[in-house]
Amino acid sequence: MVTDCLKWALVNKDLTQVGIFAATTPHQRKALRKRLVDRLGPDWIDVLADQDQARRERAAAARHTPLTVNQARIVRLDRELNGPMPRQPLTPKDRQRNCDRLVHALTA
Repeated sequence: MVTDCLKWALVNKDLTQVGIFAATTPHQRKALRKRLVDRLGPDWIDVLADQDQARRERAAAARHTPLTVNQARIVRLDRELNGPMPRQPLTPKDRQRNCDRLVHALTA
């Protein structure tokens, strides 16, 4: 939601000259717009819109393409072993321990 708010604030420059949108000040948004122009060109709005459209199309295609049996098995085993996705990044030691458990479960 924050990303969408920020995109809206960046695109609607006239409506967001004052105030805080997506935790950014008008000065920060001006700097972001400049960086977007430098990186994507003067038509950066169209480039972002095309990227968003492509992302939505990939997500829609993924919903209509079910996982293979092996992929579904890996996902199920991962959830059983590790529980829900962690909110904070794992330490390298925890990541290695989880990989070891997953490999053990797959080879068992």
